[in-house]
Amino acid sequence: MTKTIDLNGKKFVIEEQKVTKVNEFKIGDTVRILDKHYDPATINSGVIIEFLDFQDLPTIRVAVFTDSWGNTSLEYKNINDKSDNLEILPASPDELKIDMDIINGSLDSDIAKKQREVEELKHKKMFFNKFFGNGLKEK
Repeated sequence: MTKTIDLNGKKFVIEEQKVTKVNEFKIGDTVRILDKHYDPATINSGVIIEFLDFQDLPTIRVAVFTDSWGNTSLEYKNINDKSDNLEILPASPDELKIDMDIINGSLDSDIAKKQREVEELKHKKMFFNKFFGNGLKEK
């Protein structure tokens, strides 16, 4: 027999002498993510950005802020029943340890890098068309 109770604002599911805590989440909630893909496991801060109500695999999408070797970035994690290597816990907004300036600076740096890559590809295309394009069309 299963029963859900509310204790001091926390929901618990009681099943045959076993008590399980139930976390309720909403879009915009701050969370902590335990990522066991790595050894040792990492813990990062995030914000729930979307609930995807897939029929076979409902999924929570979280924007996760990572800081590795001084490189701060924003990633997206999908958490569902098949996410064996990810765990999610509620966190207070005070626990969300991110620096907006650092995140924005990192994203600006990534944008500039990609823009340089686009310019380099345009230059390679122009070079190819200029020096090889005419000769290849005639064959």
